[in-house]
Amino acid sequence: MFRKLWRDQDGQILLMFTIMVPVIFGMIGLGLEYNRYLMLGSELQNLADAAALAGAKKLDRGAGSRANAIAAATDFGNNNNYTKWSDDNSGDQIASVKVYDSLADLDAGHESTSDTTAAYVKVETVYRGVNPILLLAAGATGTKSVMATATAVSQYVACNVQPLMLCNPNEPADFNPAVGTLFGFTQQGDGTSPGDFSLLDPAGRTNSGATAIRNLLSQTSPNVCYIDQLSPRPGQTASSVSDGINVRFDMQPSGNNQLSGLDQTPAPNVIKGITPKITGNGCSWTGNLGPQPPAHAPMPPDTDTALIPGTTLYMGTTMDSTWANDYWTYHHGSGTWPAGLSRYQVYMMEQGLLSGYTAPAWAAGSENASPQCAPTAVRTAGDYTRRMISVAIVNCQDQIVKGNNPPKVETTKYADFFITNAVQSSGGANVKGVIFAEFVRMMTPQSDGSKLHQIVQLVRDY
Repeated sequence: MFRKLWRDQDGQILLMFTIMVPVIFGMIGLGLEYNRYLMLGSELQNLADAAALAGAKKLDRGAGSRANAIAAATDFGNNNNYTKWSDDNSGDQIASVKVYDSLADLDAGHESTSDTTAAYVKVETVYRGVNPILLLAAGATGTKSVMATATAVSQYVACNVQPLMLCNPNEPADFNPAVGTLFGFTQQGDGTSPGDFSLLDPAGRTNSGATAIRNLLSQTSPNVCYIDQLSPRPGQTASSVSDGINVRFDMQPSGNNQLSGLDQTPAPNVIKGITPKITGNGCSWTGNLGPQPPAHAPMPPDTDTALIPGTTLYMGTTMDSTWANDYWTYHHGSGTWPAGLSRYQVYMMEQGLLSGYTAPAWAAGSENASPQCAPTAVRTAGDYTRRMISVAIVNCQDQIVKGNNPPKVETTKYADFFITNAVQSSGGANVKGVIFAEFVRMMTPQSDGSKLHQIVQLVRDY
């Protein structure tokens, strides 16, 4: 009987099932709870990523950018509840936000002390947890907690801009002059003073030759991009600056200057107060230039143009009204300079490009506004942008800029200027190589999206 009972297998499946059911359900429960833990970690990581990106977006290298970045990351993290899987999701969700100049500084724990160089935002969330019900029922202890960190970087990429840099004369305040302010950019060799104007090497190069700089200056959209960093070019090249700028005024280089790579396209309006001596198919800008327009034929200057104290930057804010009215009478026959319009606006108006205004007629016998000397192939190819330049604005004192050291100067600020006059390659220090240009606007990724771009991206998340 015992042998028969021992060999009897009826009902063993039920017995095994009875034993395994709690194990199976326990494993399913543990899997679900572990999945909750993983989902919570994923939610926190998404929160950290989004908060870091929100903070980095505010790092525009302007005054207060670090504080703005910290506030933006903190506010975003605490006002957006990403933690649906947490059992303790009340209260703030961001534990800390810190700003750094570089990843090396981040790794070393050296937080940024400058708004102009801060580029990275690191966010850490608070710990959030899940209560493992099955483990607690089995006598296990505590909530299983997890947190997340993320680091984002803000970079500015400026493409198709001229190789020009201006030391911010308002440092440490932002550069933001009134529209219509006239500047005279005086090229300097070391770039140590606020207001110094320097040439830049193309990205990835140092000590570029004068011809390369001239060619880049001559182009409306040079095929170069600067990613946050600039390399000031030491030394002065007044003749190259004048050649690179003056092609816009229909003034081609004279003598044996090599023209390879030079954009000889003039602007559609080349008024400058000088008329060329035309001989056959060429023009002469030396010696006898023929009849000259009246002294007030070029765009009017300002009556208060002077060097900003302690700088080499000329600035004026009050347009010479007598000169302006003479300009208008000479070129358009009668009337006065349109009230309230800047030099750039009148330039656009004369081409029929200013909204709400009709292009005025040109007076007989006035200086010819149309190009006459550029090569035939490009003589009528230019548009209004030929008289525009984009200039990098740098806080030179903060970054201890001196010549080509450091070779990597950071900036996110660019401004558009309207060139009012041709550049003189000779003369006294107050005119030689000086670019006189009127401030039009600060560039932004929104207004100049084809040239200036802000790239915000995650570099670390874990």
